[in-house]
Amino acid sequence: MYKHILAATDFSDLGDRALQKASELAIRLDAKLTFVHVMVSEESASPMYAQHEVRAHVKRLGERLPQHKDVQVELEVRVGDAPTEILAAAEAHDADLIVIATRGERGFAEWLLGSTAERVVRNARRDVLIVT
Repeated sequence: MYKHILAATDFSDLGDRALQKASELAIRLDAKLTFVHVMVSEESASPMYAQHEVRAHVKRLGERLPQHKDVQVELEVRVGDAPTEILAAAEAHDADLIVIATRGERGFAEWLLGSTAERVVRNARRDVLIVT
């Protein structure tokens, strides 16, 4: 069914749940797994956006995720508009499925999905799994 799953995270609790769900699916389906995190800019003052901090967070998260020796996992950090970069990463990696978390913000559609998730769903040319 799915051969390559791309999971997007902002390292929130919901973002971590999306990575967890993507990991479980990758194990069950024997699919390749790519985690993607999008930084607003490389010059961002927040240490959360430093690449080494992102990698350290993913390593800590990886210790909590289901482990399976046959699942190939890679991490990609991109810079730019989150929905645009998530979709570009899915295209570049030829991912069959995008996994992303909801987030309640402005407006009904954004309240339901979150602005990033809503834009990914609206513009995706592949399946999207929304994690709540």
